Amino acid sequence: MKAQKIENQSIEEEVESSESTSIESLWNKHFNNKNTIKLLFIAVVSIAMSVFHMYTSGFGVFEAWQQRAYTLSFVLLLIPLLYPFKSSNRMIRLIVDGLYLALSFIVIAYTFYVYPDILFRKTIPDPADVVIGIITVLLILEGTRRAVGYFLSILVLLFILYAYFGNYLPGILSHPGYSVERIIATFYNSTSGIFGLILGAMSNYIIIFIIFGAFLLKSRAGKLFIDLAYALTGSKTGGPGKVSVVASGLMGMIQGTAVSNVATTGTLTIPLIKRVGYKPYFAGAIEAAASSGGQLMPPIMGASAFIIAANLKIPYIHLAFFALLPAILHYIAVYFMVHFQAKKDGLKGLEKSKLPNIKAILKEGWFLFLPIILIVALLVMGYSPQLAGFYSILAIIIVSSFRKSTRMNLKDILAALELGGRNSISIGSICAAAGILVGS
Repeated sequence: MKAQKIENQSIEEEVESSESTSIESLWNKHFNNKNTIKLLFIAVVSIAMSVFHMYTSGFGVFEAWQQRAYTLSFVLLLIPLLYPFKSSNRMIRLIVDGLYLALSFIVIAYTFYVYPDILFRKTIPDPADVVIGIITVLLILEGTRRAVGYFLSILVLLFILYAYFGNYLPGILSHPGYSVERIIATFYNSTSGIFGLILGAMSNYIIIFIIFGAFLLKSRAGKLFIDLAYALTGSKTGGPGKVSVVASGLMGMIQGTAVSNVATTGTLTIPLIKRVGYKPYFAGAIEAAASSGGQLMPPIMGASAFIIAANLKIPYIHLAFFALLPAILHYIAVYFMVHFQAKKDGLKGLEKSKLPNIKAILKEGWFLFLPIILIVALLVMGYSPQLAGFYSILAIIIVSSFRKSTRMNLKDILAALELGGRNSISIGSICAAAGILVGS
């Protein structure tokens, strides 16, 4: 049996270090890095994105096309900075990213300069509308490729080609084919394409919950959840493996994306899982499977849940209720897979003396659960997801002041706003690309 050792650093210190790396550094890097201007631009745009969507969530959204255009504008500005072009030649990188950013500014300037006239031309777009629409589609395709990979971009491109070359296809796939003007009118000048229901769900619902999760993390709720997971399962058979499952489930309640879940819990749990004897590939698999379940775990689920609720025209809380049992079953299944693998390899848990005390954890941070309870209560009472998210964010700021260790100062609030904006970009690009699919 492999020796079960962990570093002298305590679990609490490692959790704090992990959380600081993913969040606090977003602030500190602005003043300790040669790319200060770039980082400050990212920070300002990310914070502006979060503030805008918090304002519209609390005080009312703009007209549908305009609201979604604002959201897409933030996405286009941040993509080349958060997901830079990959090349070994620095000059090529600068040229490509600079061109992307310049075209984004042109699209944004034109979009809001001609609004609302652009909507009156949705059947007969101007030549300028067609040019800007084509540029917008290309920027979305490239941005989606950078943020989530080639597959979705290629799929969207195939759907665009199908709309144009449909007259060359046989059988039931055939259609007369549409002109470039008609395609761009649908994609750009209307709410049937890029600025359709899917980007609307992102702009109206999804992003406010992403910001809510960022504020909870900044209030040290992430540390609370991971400490709680260690206290509950750390000493069990295969300890850290089960900690990863429980911690990812708890984090899944406030994060609807697997990537954010892995970044928050995986940086701590994966090294510990390997230290107790799990094979490296299995340690990664545990975290990936557990974090993926966060998209199913209410109250904050993945982006698709909001899109489904919007398309089916049912309250989001109903969908969250339907997802609760499958989410629990998912985590039970992953938990027992970890358990049986630990039994097979003869792996034991961590020493109880090195684990947090559950009573002390709850005594120190029980109030951090209140915003989560509040958001569920507001949704059950019939409040819109926007208002529920807005009020719950304000509640986080208030309840975090109950303890000096969790109190959010101005720097913490700005860091949470920045994190919320950053975490929204990949989802925003996906929703814009999915709108092209629907338009096609």
